[in-house]
Amino acid sequence: MKAAFFAPAFLAVLLIAATSAEAVLIGHWKLDETSGTTAVDSVNGNNGAYVATDDIAPGWQPGLIGGATGLNDEDNSLQEYFTIASIPQMVGSSELSISIWFNQNDGPNQNDGNNGLIRTRNLRLDQTGASNRTAGMNTESGHIDARISSGNGQVDGGSFTSDPGWHHALMTWDGTDDSGGAGTGLTKLYFDGELVNSVSHTGVDGMITESGEWWLGGVDCCGTTRGWTGALDDLAMWDEVVSPELARDLYFDGLVGLDAATVYEEFSVVKTSGDVTGDGLVNGADFAVIDANFGQSKVFRIEGDLVNNNFVDLADYMQWKLAPKDAEALGFSTQAPEPGAAMLLLAAGLLVAGRVRHE
Repeated sequence: MKAAFFAPAFLAVLLIAATSAEAVLIGHWKLDETSGTTAVDSVNGNNGAYVATDDIAPGWQPGLIGGATGLNDEDNSLQEYFTIASIPQMVGSSELSISIWFNQNDGPNQNDGNNGLIRTRNLRLDQTGASNRTAGMNTESGHIDARISSGNGQVDGGSFTSDPGWHHALMTWDGTDDSGGAGTGLTKLYFDGELVNSVSHTGVDGMITESGEWWLGGVDCCGTTRGWTGALDDLAMWDEVVSPELARDLYFDGLVGLDAATVYEEFSVVKTSGDVTGDGLVNGADFAVIDANFGQSKVFRIEGDLVNNNFVDLADYMQWKLAPKDAEALGFSTQAPEPGAAMLLLAAGLLVAGRVRHE
């Protein structure tokens, strides 16, 4: 019997020199207001106006990321929502991404029908004879329904009924992706940072020519029973398809209170491949973080996870070691230190785990 040892694939680390901006943030409704009836768009001024069937004011309240708005808490038969008259910055784009946080507030599940998170029924594409399209996200029977559709085309996933509290939903649409055949577009749905569904549909390809009016917390259809009951926070839109990596960051960084604009800005900044601390240098401070957290589950670059695999391991050490160092700020000799005993013991365990036996 022969035993062959193979180093885990993460030992073959390629330097990642930079991460560049990939999309333009075209709208950001932080929902941090504490009074009034306006949800401010801090990017382009496409503010949301509060609408209710009685005199109830928006339920401004503490949220996951700053403040939030609570809707339909008093009486689910009275649909409360915000209308955004138009988002002209999406016109001319063949791609769109929408991100939002929601919370049922641990109350009775009244969102068991088609309850709007952020929706429009008046999006138009540049197809000959095309009618208005329904676009956006809503909850439906305990999961998320994302769509840009022409009567069909919904993408379902992300069950949340058994897990109350804050959740993140992100949809992307690519009207140029005809992988499903001629005349198709691709819609993806991410739930709490993970891709849960991806579907190609006909009739949703092309370019946006009219944004239509958008409803935040409601659906412009079918009476007063389709409003969202609970809290909404940090709505953001981009004019391109955001990457799976940014989708993940929006979720994990949102959990610690960073809003979409901040996460996107940090994601878009060019990063030195071995820079853990974010000071633009590769030095002993970066090694110290990797050393302290080695072998632990971590999700942030500043915790030592340089390669974005949710773990601080040899891949992160190797990326730091191979990166050009700032000698004056290194904190020790210009030669990069080798792994300490703890690192080597953990590495040995990982190598044993990677053993492949052959008869």
